[in-house]
Amino acid sequence: MSRPSHPVTVVVADAMILMRMSCRLALDAGPTALAVDATRTGHARIYITAEVEREVIHRMEKVAKHVSAEAALEAWRRLLAPSITVVDLPFGDVLHPAVRGIVELDPDDVLTGALALLVGPALVWSEDHSLTDTGFASELSWRETGEALVELARTEAAWAGGLGLTALTSTALVELAKAGARFARQGPLQALGLGLGVGAALFGLVGPGGSRWARTRTAFTAGGRFVVKYANELAVRSEAAEARLYRVQPRGSDGLVEGAARRLARAPQPMTASELRDALRRSRRPGLGDREVTAAAIERALAAHPAFHRLTGKRWKLGRPVRFPNGLDL
Repeated sequence: MSRPSHPVTVVVADAMILMRMSCRLALDAGPTALAVDATRTGHARIYITAEVEREVIHRMEKVAKHVSAEAALEAWRRLLAPSITVVDLPFGDVLHPAVRGIVELDPDDVLTGALALLVGPALVWSEDHSLTDTGFASELSWRETGEALVELARTEAAWAGGLGLTALTSTALVELAKAGARFARQGPLQALGLGLGVGAALFGLVGPGGSRWARTRTAFTAGGRFVVKYANELAVRSEAAEARLYRVQPRGSDGLVEGAARRLARAPQPMTASELRDALRRSRRPGLGDREVTAAAIERALAAHPAFHRLTGKRWKLGRPVRFPNGLDL
């Protein structure tokens, strides 16, 4: 049994995938989209570029089949867009040497590749040849990729839920022991009486010959075997899904912007510059783990880059909600 290796899967999606899902949702609102299923677990994050955001709006009429563009856009607005984060990139990111091959095949996809490099390791959800032929996306169909992504996210969520229950139980036992110690200091006689009462209860559980205790122990043993079996099944499912997914790895040296983007892309909540500084120091990557990295330097770097947004409490997040032609956010 091994722990799944990607607690949060970072996904970069292209416009065609999102338009296809929007059309399918408009045709049949019953099943939820794969993107929604994956992000709902909390173990997958889907990011797109501002170019993809615009492309979905302007090209839906050409892509929509068996459904009106208006219905598909409404499905995009209500069902898909709330699960997606838009990252604004500066023009300079298209000059990254690793995306030159994409530029030659389809300049429209170059920012999707640049975003994958910024937040990588990242799964690029696309069937475009400009991304598959240059090694940014796999040859799987968009549905096969989505199904593997949902399976991986669900196993991660199930694993995390089991770990959370274990942590909760351990914490409860520790707190109970601490409370018992405080009670003993404040009232030794009362604590002695409580201890005798607990002892009597345990004796009643064991009973003559320990038959009740034996049954209890058997039940705990069976439960433990079930937990181990379930954990092994989760690990097998996670590894099978993981094997089907291909991730773009970061290329080149890491700077403050890249390190902060990768951390915030996976963080459960926005972070302050000080929290990012501590996290980047712990990563011990070149350019990030040095003690010279300061919160002030991180603050300046994030403020100068359009991908990052400052919230109240001096906290930072990566990206923003999807916007629509009327200028209103979701």
